[in-house]
Amino acid sequence: MQKNRWILLLCLLSGCANYSASNTDTDTYNDTSTSEKLMTVDVGAHKVACFGVGPMQCLVVDDLLFYSKIQGFNFEEGYNYQLKIKRITVFTQYTVPADASLYEYHLIKVLSKTKQMSLLINEKI
Repeated sequence: MQKNRWILLLCLLSGCANYSASNTDTDTYNDTSTSEKLMTVDVGAHKVACFGVGPMQCLVVDDLLFYSKIQGFNFEEGYNYQLKIKRITVFTQYTVPADASLYEYHLIKVLSKTKQMSLLINEKI
């Protein structure tokens, strides 16, 4: 009986001995490398009210609210855009500040800019 307890104790201790720092996410946490991705996106003709750190106006990009800036892009209300942009990873999921994005966006090229057609409805027909 005593021998079985020693064997069980040795098995438990040997299982703990296999743990090492190389099995942790420290490499991911300390990863400061940046990655870049080229993207083509559609930007809607109007900004909409949204709430980030506080109330703000967001672009609508690919039919979703877009809370970040696109550096180098000057949005003009009333125009739909198709843009080629570069997304750069500037933080990891562990190092991103609470009020920031993992990414920065940079304009590469305005592929198209078209005036939004508005519907005029005349109530007096």
